Amino acid sequence: MSLHGSRRVAALILAALTVAGVGACGKTGQSKISPPGPTGSVAASGEAAIAYGYAPDPHGSVVYQPDVVLVGGGPAIVRSVSDDGLTWTIDRHAPNADKLVVGSVMFATSRAVGRVLSLRPQGDDLVVMLAPAGFTDVVKDAHISVDQGLDLSRVIVQQIPGQRDQLSGQDSPTDKNSGPADYRFGQGSDRTVVLPTVQLVAAPAAESVASAASAGGTLPPATPNAGGKIPVTVGAWTATASADKSSLGLQLEHKSTAGLKASVTVKFPVEDLHISSDTTVVGGRATASGFTVSGIKGMEVSLSGGAGNGSADNAKVTFEVPVELHFPIPPGPATAGLPVDISLKWSFLVTTALTGKNSTVFATGKYKLDGPIGITGHGFQVPTLSVQQSILDSIGGVAIGPSGIVAATKLKVKVGFGTPAASAGPYVGLTASTGITQGSALGSPLALCRSATLDLKLSTGIGVEISPQLLSFLKALLPAKSKFEGGWESVAETSTPIFSKSQTQPSVALCGS
Repeated sequence: MSLHGSRRVAALILAALTVAGVGACGKTGQSKISPPGPTGSVAASGEAAIAYGYAPDPHGSVVYQPDVVLVGGGPAIVRSVSDDGLTWTIDRHAPNADKLVVGSVMFATSRAVGRVLSLRPQGDDLVVMLAPAGFTDVVKDAHISVDQGLDLSRVIVQQIPGQRDQLSGQDSPTDKNSGPADYRFGQGSDRTVVLPTVQLVAAPAAESVASAASAGGTLPPATPNAGGKIPVTVGAWTATASADKSSLGLQLEHKSTAGLKASVTVKFPVEDLHISSDTTVVGGRATASGFTVSGIKGMEVSLSGGAGNGSADNAKVTFEVPVELHFPIPPGPATAGLPVDISLKWSFLVTTALTGKNSTVFATGKYKLDGPIGITGHGFQVPTLSVQQSILDSIGGVAIGPSGIVAATKLKVKVGFGTPAASAGPYVGLTASTGITQGSALGSPLALCRSATLDLKLSTGIGVEISPQLLSFLKALLPAKSKFEGGWESVAETSTPIFSKSQTQPSVALCGS
């Protein structure tokens, strides 16, 4: 990712989040595992289906890759899941469970899909550790279509405690060669990271698997959303996701009695939210894809920051919020017999650059979005943005020295399958990036400089999102002789700007250009 210099009074840097795409795996042949029979039927309801999704239809039209094992019994076979979403304890006697081997892909439900890293019997159960599997690591041939209205007050809330401490980018937020515009996810041409293929040579010892499985707790039960707020602690920050019939939002707060106080809120008003996805896979390659989200009517953003001790309190963080909102879709002819989940996840990136003791800065902006967001066979579907309240006009606070705060949030809407730790499938991402700076109050007799930047970007792709922390964790669990060669073949995320604007007031030489 490139960072572009900017002559600003307050210099800020933010790092980009890494998104890894997954594409064709080049495998041939159909799964040779026998159909799981009646116990693997598509009928599933109650708490188990809410938590783990639906089972695949063994008689659907999808052609799986040859190493995919359809484990029968649906969500009822799941006994427990580790709090990081990677280790699954299932009924050892479930249909086709005996066909699982290290290196195969387990497909039990839409949220229990992954490549087997290790497995061991435990009484009548089987403990299976899963690595993320790419969309085309599972599907060889299929046409998958989803056309679904989404009532946010009815989505399922899933917290993933084992993913909470994924804070990164704790380095200094200041750099004299960069400015408030330098915080975009995937600035310029998007950065694509190719993840390695895991070539498993031997399973870890049973003791190490048991230790890994018991190192954390159990995944909390997924619950229907009551239209309320879901707060979680991530390091020193509190992230609060909210979803109801009229809006989807996230607030990030850092509170300290004498140090940094910062708050970032991004809210998307919605009306008749609707997801439409169409993907064709031929020979293990996604050859056509369309994905649109309609019903997002606008965006509201608020930034505020204060530092009791000046620049010593500044922070820079990048993380994924460990809360997923998902909506399980049962298998049917339109999905080729695949169960899928519509999932919504947030990533966040924040940097403060506050100088001078007791400096503060704050601002609020409101914008209207008109039109669907996504991509079709005719190209990107980009909404029209109009300004209802300019963030520049609302900048306030008292800054003894030049001060600012910048933030970027990415909302990703995906249709796919996987685990709570990492799912695979086509997606649409909406990235909102904004920054404000205010010059020193000591210079106000000449000019009190204020600047604001707003960027809104649409991105689409088909892939698996794996954080660097999760990838490092998986590597540490692999057998000593495991090799990381070749690559998870990746399709680069494609993106297009929706809106981009930087402004400075007043327009005088003292405030720079």
